[in-house]
Amino acid sequence: MKRLSLILTVLLALGFASLAQAQATRTWVSGVGDDVNPCSRTAPCKTYAGAISKTATNGIISTLDPGGFGAVTVTKGILIDGSEQIAGVLASGSSGVLVNAPTTDVVVLRGLEIHGANFTGVNGVQINQAKAVFIEHCRIQNFGANGIRALNTSNTIPVHVSNCEIRNNVTAGILSNPTGTGQVSFDVSESLIANNNASGIDVFGPSSLTLTRCVVSNNPNNVVVESTTSSGSLDSNTIINGANGVIVGSGGTPTVRLVRNLITGNSSNGIVNAGTSRCFGGNVIENNGAGNNNCSTPNILGQ
Repeated sequence: MKRLSLILTVLLALGFASLAQAQATRTWVSGVGDDVNPCSRTAPCKTYAGAISKTATNGIISTLDPGGFGAVTVTKGILIDGSEQIAGVLASGSSGVLVNAPTTDVVVLRGLEIHGANFTGVNGVQINQAKAVFIEHCRIQNFGANGIRALNTSNTIPVHVSNCEIRNNVTAGILSNPTGTGQVSFDVSESLIANNNASGIDVFGPSSLTLTRCVVSNNPNNVVVESTTSSGSLDSNTIINGANGVIVGSGGTPTVRLVRNLITGNSSNGIVNAGTSRCFGGNVIENNGAGNNNCSTPNILGQ
């Protein structure tokens, strides 16, 4: 009996040790790693999917060297950090990063090269649920649908996109279409959204867009705020060389506020209104096919 008790004690201790190892606060991936490893710095994993199962909630997955680290589903708070490396996420037949975390958890994606494998990938980043999502210093391109798509189905979720390049996707660079009771607020800053085949940024349903110091160019519709339950705030952006610069309302009557934006070179319209475009000071809206004077309330000062 004592011998059996000792064996059980040893097995239990080994089990706890294995669990602790599997849930490290910080794990590592490498182009020459292996997912059977514990994902430590000296024995890194091969893929982000392999590392996430061995990383504790609110932990960090760091990238040791350049490599392709595969598509990943994020089911908890995590920071996936590819900074200063070529941290490739190649997605074929799936989304590059699928975020489906608890509403209490924050997800951060930093320094990733997310590629749709010649348009066979679905969305670069698909967001179903989380407390908040931060997408920083990432390049997202060549997806068969969207660069970033928010589908949040339950809570109100802020999505922060900064210093990113989102280009050459079949539908939209950024698409927000929350379902159910979900609401999404996109905060996009210091980013390039270019050469997507339908829209640069498209928000509809209960969504808000804050766009600051971005270049949105060469998309058929550069910025679209569609629904009555949508809204937009555009500050200090360059919106150029599409067919339409800013579409305010497509099946709805939203309100979009604009200040200090350059909207030019759009072949059809600078601004298209079905809703309300409130233009504050400093906007330059000219040299578009039409819609150069389409501000619903132009030259608002301090109101």
